[in-house]
Amino acid sequence: MINDAFSLFKNKIYRINLIDLFKRIQIIGERTNESGGVAKFFFGPLLVHVVTSPDDASTVLSNCMEKMFVYSMIEPYIGCELLAAPFSLWKTNRRLINHAFKQNILDGYTDLFNKQAERLSVAMAAEINKEYDFRKIITRILLETSFHTTMGIRVNNNGVIIDNYAKAISRVLEILVVRFTRPWLMFDSIFYWTSLKKEQDQCLQQMGNLSDEYSVYITENRIKNSLDILIERTVTEENQILTDHQIRLIIDNILTAGFDTMSSQVLMILINIGSHPDVQKKIYEELISVMGDEDRPISKTDLGRLTFLDAVLKESIRLYPIAPVVARTSTTDVQLNNYILPANCHILVHIWAANRNKNFWGPDAEDFRPERWFDGSVPSQPVSHASFSLGRRNCIGKLYGLTFMKIIVARIVKKFTITADENKLELEFAIMLKPSRGHLIKIEPR
Repeated sequence: MINDAFSLFKNKIYRINLIDLFKRIQIIGERTNESGGVAKFFFGPLLVHVVTSPDDASTVLSNCMEKMFVYSMIEPYIGCELLAAPFSLWKTNRRLINHAFKQNILDGYTDLFNKQAERLSVAMAAEINKEYDFRKIITRILLETSFHTTMGIRVNNNGVIIDNYAKAISRVLEILVVRFTRPWLMFDSIFYWTSLKKEQDQCLQQMGNLSDEYSVYITENRIKNSLDILIERTVTEENQILTDHQIRLIIDNILTAGFDTMSSQVLMILINIGSHPDVQKKIYEELISVMGDEDRPISKTDLGRLTFLDAVLKESIRLYPIAPVVARTSTTDVQLNNYILPANCHILVHIWAANRNKNFWGPDAEDFRPERWFDGSVPSQPVSHASFSLGRRNCIGKLYGLTFMKIIVARIVKKFTITADENKLELEFAIMLKPSRGHLIKIEPR
């Protein structure tokens, strides 16, 4: 039977920083695991059912398709056409954009991914033999790539433009967290009159203007991008299924997800690798075995043979999911293993805690051990490592992200020896999980 609601967080959650917020999210996950995988918590006045049991989480993600009401606060940022869309609208738009993430389209990005990974390694080489915060460098390259594959535009290698865009997005996410943790600001009628609303509008305007004013459209050697494909699927001489504004909002969804999630994830993967010399050695040996000493682009065939590197990415993403929680609302009663979620209740699927649930992963669930992906100790329930979410509303860019990150990590490990210390790491929650402290990395040429 489900435990009574924990009231520990009822008053304290209003006045906490982003690091403390994530620590509380961790505690919520741990308590839910201890309570059998389902528990109730108060977030301010809001009662939320938290689920960490892989079986029950799978049931929720397969049956509760509507996002929790808090996603409506994201609408000014990315609209309500995809991520924050009601299920009926999401279903239509997802079918349209699925074509932009088919294997043949992603295969066309391989050369670009290699070039961008090489640019990243060159930029990183300027900071060798010292502990350094590589977040800005990684973000620049990934945002440039996202602009290219999403809209077919080049940002002229302008670091200032890229940095301003990334800062605007980061600040918008922080403002959203403030609203989530201060219930009175969830009401638009109150939020509208605050200085935060004015600051949010300025950031959104800056984001909207940057790509229009400072981008150069690529006309030669074009790769097919998401905007091209979406227009092909929605616009004909006789009809236009989506308005220009709707298309732009969908593209904004894809653009942001294409770099903001990956930039933190790449950094986390490098920190994990740098903290485990034995793992790094195996990656390097596999790279030499597959590619030899030659400095050449990584092909699709190479990617398929880099199986240990693949396990390293999976293990890092399991332990550090960039989206540590998924919020849904039930529209009908939902039968879990030992509990019935009532209709119209708020549900938090705690991905972080599910990925570290010792009842399914074993006593070493908190350990970074890529070998588990080969030795049969990975749980059979797919949701127990659902860092890209599961069900019909899963992450559309999963294969895109895994492919690009694999190429980036391969290029970096082949050129540099990485040193880091995951034990110093502190994380913060700003809608997505990000390193806050202890994330410095040292690289040395091989």
